[in-house]
Amino acid sequence: MPNGTSANFETYKMCREEGKHEFDILAGRLNTFITSQSFLVSAYAVSMNNSEAHWGHLYRLIFPTLLSVMGLILSVRALPGISAAVLMIRHWHRRQDGLLEADEELQKYYALQPQEQTLIHARDIWFAQTSPYIFGVAWILFGALALILSYTR
Repeated sequence: MPNGTSANFETYKMCREEGKHEFDILAGRLNTFITSQSFLVSAYAVSMNNSEAHWGHLYRLIFPTLLSVMGLILSVRALPGISAAVLMIRHWHRRQDGLLEADEELQKYYALQPQEQTLIHARDIWFAQTSPYIFGVAWILFGALALILSYTR
C-alpha cells in the first residue's frame, strides 16, 4: 500500500469505528425510549380498564390523560438525542464516502460503492428517526380517547 493509502485506510477505519460507536449510542437511546413507552402503554391500558364504581370514572379521566402527557413529553425529549446520534452517523458516513471516492486503492478493499453503505444505513436509521414522532402522535390520540370516553359515559 502506498503511504497515502495507508493513512487513508487508517482514517477510514477510524470513521467506521466512530460510526459504529454512534450506532451503539443510537441503539441505546432508542432502546431506552421504546422501553419507557412500552411501560406507559401498559399502564395506560390497565388504567383505561378500571371499572371500579366509586371513583373509576374520575380515575379513567385523570390517570390515562396524565400518562398520555408523560408519553408525549418523553417523545419530545427523546427526539434531540436521537437526532444528534443520527447527525453524527451521517457525518461519519460522508467522511467514509469521501475517502473511498478519493482513493482507488482503498476501494479495492471495500465491496460496496461509496454511496451504497450510506443508503443502507439511511434505511436503518429511519425507524429511529420516526419513532418519537409516531409515539408522540399516538399519545395525543390516546389522551384524546381517554377524554372522549370519560365524557361520553
